[in-house]
Amino acid sequence: MHYRLVARPPLPTIAALTGTESNPHKVSSETIRRLLTGTTTSQWEGDALLKALCQLQDRYPDGRRWPEPDDSR
Repeated sequence: MHYRLVARPPLPTIAALTGTESNPHKVSSETIRRLLTGTTTSQWEGDALLKALCQLQDRYPDGRRWPEPDDSR
């Protein structure tokens, strides 16, 4: 869902966002491809992928899927 919401960016773009200060786990483009196709799973790599995709959307990864009217963010 998050990958589609950011218009399916190139995998190297996503990989570049992993390993940054706000996302300390570096994930390769190949691992991202395998995560998106469901051929591998990993908790920390999946979390790093989610954080990178949320960063592209300017969203907080632990936030609500649909904002409520009273949300400040």
